[in-house]
Amino acid sequence: MDEVSALGVLEHVAANARRGTSFEPGSLEVVRLVREISRSDMSAPSVTLVFSARPASKRSVVDQVHFNFLEPGKSIPASTLDTETASIHLYYPKEELEPVLLALRSRRDRFCYFWQAADRSRMRAWLFTPH
Repeated sequence: MDEVSALGVLEHVAANARRGTSFEPGSLEVVRLVREISRSDMSAPSVTLVFSARPASKRSVVDQVHFNFLEPGKSIPASTLDTETASIHLYYPKEELEPVLLALRSRRDRFCYFWQAADRSRMRAWLFTPH
């Protein structure tokens, strides 16, 4: 980038700073799943598994992750972060129960990530096992 282009970029950033607009990247929760602490009836149409969690980043505060498997035909809501109860709620169709259970029962470390845009217009959540 030449000096003229760099100067234009700096002027743009300074103008935005004076107007009070700023870039907000959103928030990211990263937690390590520790152990299962409750489970609903596995033969019920909808199943919920609750895991205790330990924050895996400095800014994370979540201490529980709820895995909700909904009966066939029900619409699957977006995953949510409940800051009042410090928990993440993930939703899946019940058909996904067995593959998720396999990941949860593995001896590997298990992590849950939850990202939300600053304006809450977008979010992503996922279960992750390294390797």
